[in-house]
Amino acid sequence: MATDPLSPSQPSGSLLANLCAGLMQHAPFAQMQASDVEAFVVAAEQVYYAPGETVLAPADGPPTHLLCIRQGHVTGRRGNDPTAGGFEYDAGDLFPVGAVMAARPVLATYRAQQDVFCLRLPVNEVHTLAARSPVFADFLQRRVLRQLELSRQAMQAAYAAQTLAEQSLETPLGQLKLKPPVAVLPATPLAEALASMHERQIGSILVVDAGGAALGILTRHDILGRVTLAQLPLSAPISQVMSTPIRSLGVREPFTPNILQKIEAAPWPYLPVDLLPIFVALGVKAEGSVMYWNKVYEGAMGWTSELSKFGGHAFQSDPHRIITFGGKPLQAAEVESPYIIRVAIALLMLAASIPGRSVIRNATPVR
Repeated sequence: MATDPLSPSQPSGSLLANLCAGLMQHAPFAQMQASDVEAFVVAAEQVYYAPGETVLAPADGPPTHLLCIRQGHVTGRRGNDPTAGGFEYDAGDLFPVGAVMAARPVLATYRAQQDVFCLRLPVNEVHTLAARSPVFADFLQRRVLRQLELSRQAMQAAYAAQTLAEQSLETPLGQLKLKPPVAVLPATPLAEALASMHERQIGSILVVDAGGAALGILTRHDILGRVTLAQLPLSAPISQVMSTPIRSLGVREPFTPNILQKIEAAPWPYLPVDLLPIFVALGVKAEGSVMYWNKVYEGAMGWTSELSKFGGHAFQSDPHRIITFGGKPLQAAEVESPYIIRVAIALLMLAASIPGRSVIRNATPVR
């Protein structure tokens, strides 16, 4: 970090005017008296931060200066926690307002993302200027409240995104954050196991051996038939009533490849009907199966029988829907196109992707 003090005796009149004019393009300086803006510049010093350099960090203690970015970009991040949210500051922004006003360390680490030039105002001068300029004081107060709101919104968005990712069918089971299961040894009395289930408000409990390997499980459903109705004493070991063996899942791939993908063509916001033939041709060529649903025109999918001449597999389930089974070997063929521009283009696309000579009859619409 390099510093360049700006005392009243140092800056020329033109430099002082340029600095003030630059600040007055941003809030709150645009609403402040010119003399108050000049007081800010005179009391500040200019500092430079290289790209990647730390500007402020929690370990630095309460900040001694309020910074105003003249040029560059600064980001703030709270530790390595992706749910903590982040901040971005550009030219004209003041920071760290909250830490300066509360006289506490910053909560985030601020780093320069490019060459950054700032005006740095000592904390005592900040309070002096706030007492002198109601506009500046009001801005500082509102900025603190705004930062609290932005922090809350960023945290909510991060947690919502994390929750959505955890609940998504795209997430492999092995990547889900699961709590360790509650488990007991085979010799554990039923009274102790049931008390543990009741205390933790869980519906089942695992039975494991000394090495932690699962041997069985007892669920609330099992208790009625195997313990209550059987009048089994609660001193009996849980191994006497547990269900065994345990069936476990070892899924490594997402579930969605086994779900039939669907493309619906209809008025906005659905896929435009005119583009549906293009997507059908892509579906024949691509891997996997897709259902195409024309919600507008009945019988408009009849041309798809021509796809079989290329070796494509397309099944018409009703006048509105077909299913393509992609990834099949395709070969050059002679096909007929209806007088529909997009269909002719779709057949041309598919033919062009297949080695060999193909013929598309009645392809006048594409001329």
